[in-house]
This record gives sequence, C-alpha cells and structure tokens, in this order.
Amino acid sequence: MSGEIGRRLSVAGAGTGDVQVSIAWNNFNDIDLQVMVEATPPQAGVSIINFMNRRGSCGGWLDVDQNIRPTTQQAVENIFWASGIAPYARYTVAVHHYHHWGGPDPTEVAVVILVDGKQMHFTTSVSAGAPPKVVTSFVRARNIAARKELLLVA
Repeated sequence: MSGEIGRRLSVAGAGTGDVQVSIAWNNFNDIDLQVMVEATPPQAGVSIINFMNRRGSCGGWLDVDQNIRPTTQQAVENIFWASGIAPYARYTVAVHHYHHWGGPDPTEVAVVILVDGKQMHFTTSVSAGAPPKVVTSFVRARNIAARKELLLVA
C-alpha cells in the first residue's frame, strides 16, 4: 500500500497478500477492525477476524492491533491473507470505536482494501458507545484467466 497508511503499516510490520484490509486514524482511541468472510462454493462457512479472534478459520490474520493501550496518535490495524490463502468469498468490513482514550469523538477512520493488486479507499467516522459500523462489502471472485487455466488442467 502506498501513502501515509502504507508508511504506518510498514513501520508496524504489517503483512500483505492477495487480500489486505487496513485502517488508520489520528488519535489515541482504540478503533477496531473486523472482517467477516462468507465463503462461496465449493468452500463453505463463515469466519470472523477481529481482536477476539485474531486468526480466522478462512486463513486471515489480524497482525497489527494498535491502541489497546493509548500508545500512538498515528494508529493502524491490519488484517491480511498471505498469497494463495485468501478464499473466493464475500468480505464484509466493519470498524468499531472500542475504547475512548480521550481523543476526538467521533474519530475519522481511513479504510484501505487491497484485493489481487487493486486498492479501494473509504473514509468513515465512528463514535464511542456505538455498535460496529459496516464500511463496505465486496466479493473476491475467481478471474477468467484462472478459470481457463483450471479448465486446461482438468
């Protein structure tokens, strides 16, 4: 990822792969990232990745979780699937203002999603005491080249 969020993720040692979902915000509040994955056939099942379930059954991993204690005003969180691991599925991304450490409320949050080399950018705001807020949902689908390759192998 590029820009300021990319710099923060690099400093934090964040992982990347076929799918990566990251958030950034500018205060001491504890903002949490959550991704729900609903696998499409032939895979099946639902997996949720968040601070309570850092490694999802779908292969995703929350590897950066900042401001559990107020440590930085340039915070990031990151969930990623290593190359070759991310399922073809529906991904639902949510953010949650988990703990108010005295920063501005509401907190503005930048969301960056990387899927197979393509980036999507979103912004939202979350308030202390509010439930998790869904930012977006997207589907990672098999591409035509991969389908042709599978047909040639079969």
